[in-house]
Amino acid sequence: MLVVTPSAIDWAEGMPQIRFPIEPNGSGVRLSPPNLDQHSVDILQELGYDTSSIARLTKH
Repeated sequence: MLVVTPSAIDWAEGMPQIRFPIEPNGSGVRLSPPNLDQHSVDILQELGYDTSSIARLTKH
């Protein structure tokens, strides 16, 4: 869950908070960040770029 309710942290008048991705018990972040340019081709394809444009932009 990405949001922590105020009651979960004993803050009755508070507002929902974004959960910090790292927990003391080691849970939270489960994947390492993507490598540079790892998803560029997929994103450019979804945006409608053709193969030659993608090759020029990503140097593939």
